[in-house]
Amino acid sequence: MKVKMVFPSPPTESTKLTASVQRAQTAWRGLGLKIRSITPAGLIRFLLVLGALASMGWLVQATWFALLPFVIGAVLAYIVLPLVNWLDRFMPRPLAALLAMLAILSLIPLVVVLLAPALGEQLYRVYLSLPSRADLREYGDQLDAYVKTLPQPTQELIDDMWNRATSTVRQNLGLYLQGVVNLSLVSLLSLVNTLGFVIGLLVIPTWLLAVLNDQKKGVQAINRLLPDWLEGDFWAVLRIFDRTLRAFIEGQFVLAVVVGGAMYAGVKLLEFFGWSGLQYQLLLAVSVGLLQLIPVIGPVVAAVLAFLVGLSTSTGAGVALLVLYLLIQYGLVSNFILPYLEQRVVDLHPALLVIIVVALSEFGFLWVLLAAPITAVLCDLFRYIYGRFGEPPRPAGLLPGEPLPVAPAEVTTPGRYIALTYRRSRARRKNMLS
Repeated sequence: MKVKMVFPSPPTESTKLTASVQRAQTAWRGLGLKIRSITPAGLIRFLLVLGALASMGWLVQATWFALLPFVIGAVLAYIVLPLVNWLDRFMPRPLAALLAMLAILSLIPLVVVLLAPALGEQLYRVYLSLPSRADLREYGDQLDAYVKTLPQPTQELIDDMWNRATSTVRQNLGLYLQGVVNLSLVSLLSLVNTLGFVIGLLVIPTWLLAVLNDQKKGVQAINRLLPDWLEGDFWAVLRIFDRTLRAFIEGQFVLAVVVGGAMYAGVKLLEFFGWSGLQYQLLLAVSVGLLQLIPVIGPVVAAVLAFLVGLSTSTGAGVALLVLYLLIQYGLVSNFILPYLEQRVVDLHPALLVIIVVALSEFGFLWVLLAAPITAVLCDLFRYIYGRFGEPPRPAGLLPGEPLPVAPAEVTTPGRYIALTYRRSRARRKNMLS
C-alpha cells in the first residue's frame, strides 16, 4: 500500500497580509486596553512627577551659577561611587563615604596648586612668542613680493583667496570679541549675587557625604515614585548613560591621564640624556592627554603637536618628541595599557566617527572631547527604543547587546517567561548602582 505524502503549500502573499492585519488589530486593541486601564489617581501621580521634574529643570536653569558647586559635586560623586561601593564590603558605608570624600577634597587642591601655576606660566610664554603686528606685516610683504613673481591668473586667484580669508577672520574675530565682552558683563553681574555660590561651596562637603552614603536609599525612593509600566524603561535609560560614561571614565579618561603622564616623564627623560631646552613640557603633556579623549583624529593631532613643540627648539628635538609620542602610543599604550582598560565607548566605524567629531566641533571644544560618549549614548538609545517597539518587543530594562536573560529550558509558558524576565530585570536595576 502506497502512502501519499502531502506537504503544506507555502503561505501566499494574501495570507501574510491577513496575518499582519490581525497582528496589527491585536496590537491596537492592546494599546487601547492599556490606555483605558489608567486610573485617574495614576494619571494624577504621573502628572505630578512630570510637574516636579519640570519645576526642577526650570530651577536649575534659573539658578545655574549658584548650583554650579552641586553639579561639580555630583560629577565627583559619580566618579568615586565605585570606590565607595567597594569599601562598603569591608567597613560601614558612612565611613567609606567619608574616606572617599576626604580623598577628593585633599586631591583637588593638591593638583590645582601643582599644575595651575606652571600651566599659567607656560601659557603666558606661548602668548609672548606669538608674532606681533610688525612680524605679520613683514610676513605679508614677503608674501606679496613672492606673489608678484607668479603669472597674472595665479596672482588674481591668490589675491581673491587672501581677501576672502581675511574677511572671514575679521568677521569671526568681531563676533568672538563681542562674545567675550558679553561674557565679561554677565560675569560682573553674577559677582553681585554670589551668596548662593558661596553657600554652595560651604555645604558641598556635607551634601557630597550624604549623596555617597544614601545612594541606595535614593534608588529605592525613585522606584517608589515611578509607575510599574515606566520603571524598567526609566532605569534602562539611566543604565545606558551609566554604561557609556563608565566606559569613558575607565577607558578613555584613564588612558588620557596615562598618556599625558608618560609624555611628561618621557620629556624629563630626554632632558636627562642631554636634550636640554625643551619648552612647554607640562603644557605639551596636558594637551596630549586632552587630545587622547578625541577618537580617531586626536592621536594624529597630538603627534603633530609634539613635533611642532619640539621644532620650536630644534629640528632634532621635534623628531625626538615625535618618536617619543609614537613609542608611548604604539608601544606602551597598545601593548600594556589597552588590554587592561575598558575601551567599549562606541562601536561605530572610525570613518563615520570622524564625521561626527567634525560636526560636533561646531558647538565648541568640549563637544569634541565628549564626542565618543555622546555618540554611544545616542546610538544605544535609538537601538533600545527600536528594540522596545520590535515584533516581538525586547523586554523592558534589557539594553542593546545584552542577551535575553531567560534560558530556553526555563521557559515553559509565556506567563513564566514574562515573570522571569521582569524579576531578573528588576534585580539588575536594583544592583545598577550598587
